[in-house]
Amino acid sequence: MLANSEIEKTLATRWVNAWASAIGDLYFSALTEERLNSTAITSKPT
Repeated sequence: MLANSEIEKTLATRWVNAWASAIGDLYFSALTEERLNSTAITSKPT
């Protein structure tokens, strides 16, 4: 990261954190959905 001022560094850090959070949310929601679907398929209704 090439940032010349503290403001640029702060904005870049916030952007990277927001991006990583969004990617993490997508991954977690896909993982959770996959687990829910596999549980629904393998569990027997009572």
